[in-house]
Amino acid sequence: MPLIEEVVAEILASGDVVTPIELLVRLEILTPEQVEEWKTGELPYLERAITVGLSRVARLLRLLREHALALELSPTPGKYLRRGKGPKRRLRFSKRGDAESEAAYSVHFVRARSKA
Repeated sequence: MPLIEEVVAEILASGDVVTPIELLVRLEILTPEQVEEWKTGELPYLERAITVGLSRVARLLRLLREHALALELSPTPGKYLRRGKGPKRRLRFSKRGDAESEAAYSVHFVRARSKA
């Protein structure tokens, strides 16, 4: 959990949104190049690029959610659409494509803007 807390703090130091994809890139579970291949439709689903056990990734996503909620970040559904030529279809994160897995990968945790 300290690693998750450290990475989330780094992400929040430069912005107001924490995404599971950014966490996985910073933990070197995914590369930016793999994410780009997925976004352009070269990979059928994002999990195809993950080389560590998917149970480990699921645990990391669960810990991210718990920590983000403890920080009072608001979970907001993220929209991921295919880039490039062709139809702008929704991108898939998991091989199974079940709603729970897709939601775990696509949620964005947003810091509330302070009213100054």
